[in-house]
Amino acid sequence: MKSVNGSFDFSIVRSIRKSKGFKFDILAEKSGISRPTLYLIETGKNVPTLPTLNAIAQALDFSVMDLLQMAMVPEVEVRDLEKKVFSAGKTSNAVLACNEGVHCLCVKLSPDEKIPGDKVNDALKYLSYRVTCTVVEGKVLITISGKEYTLKKGQYICFNSCFRHTFEAIGGIARLVVVQSYCCQNSQEAIPAISEAEMADEAE
Repeated sequence: MKSVNGSFDFSIVRSIRKSKGFKFDILAEKSGISRPTLYLIETGKNVPTLPTLNAIAQALDFSVMDLLQMAMVPEVEVRDLEKKVFSAGKTSNAVLACNEGVHCLCVKLSPDEKIPGDKVNDALKYLSYRVTCTVVEGKVLITISGKEYTLKKGQYICFNSCFRHTFEAIGGIARLVVVQSYCCQNSQEAIPAISEAEMADEAE
């Protein structure tokens, strides 16, 4: 008999069974699976054959594909952060985390320091991508194609990287998180998305 290959954790069957309100013996009876075999599957100690998995899926009113997706163990990779320094003699710095198609930077800016976007975004400067910038400390003046936006802690802004932009700390140290995600198409205009918190401030 064929068994399921790959990284799966079928202890999810126990959680699904309980969410359906089934007792252990009821699922064993409905699926026609022996109690010892079902116990090993529910405790993650046994990988079921495809016929066994199909029987369990039918008893739980699930498709086999849905059950496989829920049981799939995601691949996880741990990496070291990469440190970046923007200006010599300044305390500004950032740590960079990279994944396929997405870069995330935690940036610290010195008081009144101004840095161009291509310094922050040099890893992706030849690509068009979406920038989401969230301020987590202090105030930051972000200039996009000559238009200025002042963000404080708890606010964010989104824009396309193809527009010239700068980041500047206002009145003290500022920290921001910059997420860069690859875009398939270029935006035709810069329309930054301001957070609900900022819109509420504007309405006051």
